Amino acid sequence: MKPGEPPGGKFHYQTFGMNILCHAVAANCNLYKTANPIGSPGIGQFIEKRIPDPIDGSWSHETSNFDLRPGAAVEIFGYQTFLLSTARDMARMGLLWLNFGSWNGLQVVPAEWLEEATKVSDMVKLHEPPESRQYGLGFWCNDERGCWPDLPRDSFAAIGAGNQLIWVCPPEDLIVVQSPGTQSGEQPTIVAYSEAPRRVLAALAVGVA
Repeated sequence: MKPGEPPGGKFHYQTFGMNILCHAVAANCNLYKTANPIGSPGIGQFIEKRIPDPIDGSWSHETSNFDLRPGAAVEIFGYQTFLLSTARDMARMGLLWLNFGSWNGLQVVPAEWLEEATKVSDMVKLHEPPESRQYGLGFWCNDERGCWPDLPRDSFAAIGAGNQLIWVCPPEDLIVVQSPGTQSGEQPTIVAYSEAPRRVLAALAVGVA
């Protein structure tokens, strides 16, 4: 929230809220202490225990702080976790989402959670105009046509700094991963991320014909 805004009334895409959520999950698993945030294992260890082994993933993680103004509590609320992953591992994660948390018969992530998380949040739909109805619970979602009007309505994506993209399209049984490396210039708009999926869909249509 920004100063003067009441809770639940406005959508902002920002990193700090997600960091606090990650700290809360880690604290619930006894992996994060506000009294010793740097010495705590953190959410990265939780993710590495719960996700990579069942899907043969190989990523690692690291933590760092943002550069914030003097006096900011960066050692508590500014501490962020990065997953260091290959494009193949990103595709594995996309496949896990495509199958709504199931991997070779093992339910790694609850299906009900992913079904809810990959749809535009009820709070966003309640408070935002149609063109801003884009975000679910950690995913960019297209069920309200707010992200990519020319792509399938049931598609969704994880998008990160450095132009990272995992786009998932259950109706086409398709995953598109984009991992170009270090970001240069400004972060593209959400619409700009539709280019790679559109090219893949067009190529598949040509191949079928």
